[in-house]
Amino acid sequence: GSVGATTECEPCPAGKYSDFDGPEICKDCEAGRYSSATSSISADACVACEGGKASSDTGATSAGTCVDCVLGSYSTESSDSCVECEVGRYSS
Repeated sequence: GSVGATTECEPCPAGKYSDFDGPEICKDCEAGRYSSATSSISADACVACEGGKASSDTGATSAGTCVDCVLGSYSTESSDSCVECEVGRYSS
């Protein structure tokens, strides 16, 4: 979970991970996920936004980026956006 600098390897910051040894860059957590941990070595360290919330941010560092869906829309776990309810259905 570190990326090479001039004299030493630096840990990947929160919201990012590195799953390879060597000169790999730190990758962002995907939209709909976040991580407050540093030095993460896997995308599994990125926590999914819960259902009913969504985040379009990549590299998010806290659950605060997961925002509630507005009335009349919904999302499943790990969503990057909320979806409007179909005709004949609702959400509250």
